[in-house]
Amino acid sequence: MGKVFRLGLDCSLLFSVPALHIGGGEWGGFAGVFAFPPVVGYQNKATETAQMNWTCNTFVPVNGATLTLGDIKVSDGFVNSVLTFLQPSGLGKTVYSEDLGKTVNEQYVYWFADDDPEDGEGWYFKADKDGEFNQNSRVISFGEGYYVQGTSKEIGESLIFAGAVKDTPTALEITTAQMNWFGNCSPTKITLGDITVSDGFVNSVVTFLQPSGLGKTVYSEDLGKTVNEQYVYWFDDDDPEDGEGWYFKADKDGEYNQNAREIEAGEGFYVQGTSKEIGESIVIPSAL
Repeated sequence: MGKVFRLGLDCSLLFSVPALHIGGGEWGGFAGVFAFPPVVGYQNKATETAQMNWTCNTFVPVNGATLTLGDIKVSDGFVNSVLTFLQPSGLGKTVYSEDLGKTVNEQYVYWFADDDPEDGEGWYFKADKDGEFNQNSRVISFGEGYYVQGTSKEIGESLIFAGAVKDTPTALEITTAQMNWFGNCSPTKITLGDITVSDGFVNSVVTFLQPSGLGKTVYSEDLGKTVNEQYVYWFDDDDPEDGEGWYFKADKDGEYNQNAREIEAGEGFYVQGTSKEIGESIVIPSAL
């Protein structure tokens, strides 16, 4: 049956006990085969503000299927909050809906069975006022960032991510010289220093956001001023004064390493790419 281990107030993991097979048997032709079932669990990602809550999925489907919007469940009070996907420009994504016969914003609301949607419980375009055309099959790239526009009455309600913990690191590829929307797709807290980059990741910038959509700021004791939470990567060959890793963009001389900056499970951010770095990537570690 396995055991449930708490990884914090918002996350549980079920560790399956591995099966051990010796000799040929059902596996055939191998001696000493260990079969490790996936580590499965769930996570409640609570809405913290009536503005934009930046997040991403933290579990993959157990059966190896493609991650979709329908894999995201919600708490009972998640009624009027809206999940929104973004373009590289920072504007909301749009898509043409054959069902509705028009172009709509990629904004989704959750209809419970008690709401009597015509196409079953799940996610619908916000523009689909009668709940006619279920959008649960909308594919989500693992690590893709988005935000939930909360309401004042729904602070503390949650998206519920469930499935398997991805057992390999996740490379998030820069596909545009604008904003690449990502997040910490691990179900555990990591640090900025846990994120590695490809060799050509030189001038791209990681940015964290406020609920207003503006960039976060923080007072740096080292620099003696308030700076934007924008980070660039310095390789050893760049000769930073405080070792390889992440530095404030404002730290022009690479003096004060920021690898210790914590990133919550499911916390969203974006990478401002450059035209020369399309195809480069950042890598989120596996929690296993």
